[in-house]
Amino acid sequence: MTLVELLTELTGAEIVLRREDEMLAVVVLVTSAGRQVLAMERTYRDGIHVLLDPKEEEIETARNGDLWGLWNSGRMEYLSALAGWSLNMF
Repeated sequence: MTLVELLTELTGAEIVLRREDEMLAVVVLVTSAGRQVLAMERTYRDGIHVLLDPKEEEIETARNGDLWGLWNSGRMEYLSALAGWSLNMF
């Protein structure tokens, strides 16, 4: 089970955007409460970045723009930092 599948199953979130290239994958989810979550995964390293309540410009970048620019944006957070735990614990 992927993280996206887990989130949709547990929270009832709906996938509204999914895009990937050879190095990056991005998904935008909308929760049942209407909140948006943008998540990105970098293949082979660096884990998952998450952006809660992305701006319309960020969603448009996820849809059609430079995924690397979005990945490197100062607003993206590592999932582990957002969750308050370290992947090194395991």
